[in-house]
Amino acid sequence: MARWEHGGGFSVDASVRIEATNCAGCERLLQYCARPPFALARLRERGPEHLLYERTKPRAKPANLV
Repeated sequence: MARWEHGGGFSVDASVRIEATNCAGCERLLQYCARPPFALARLRERGPEHLLYERTKPRAKPANLV
């Protein structure tokens, strides 16, 4: 992750706030948190020990391969 364009890791927007009485906002947040880390529909079995994940965007080529 350290080689990623944004430096790796993750960021948090602390300015976003959901009041405890905002049921719709709380529900949206819980649905977002409950999502799997990747889409199972893009995962394909290539063999008994190999899986393939189809990306939605093409991967950028590293600078030394351009």
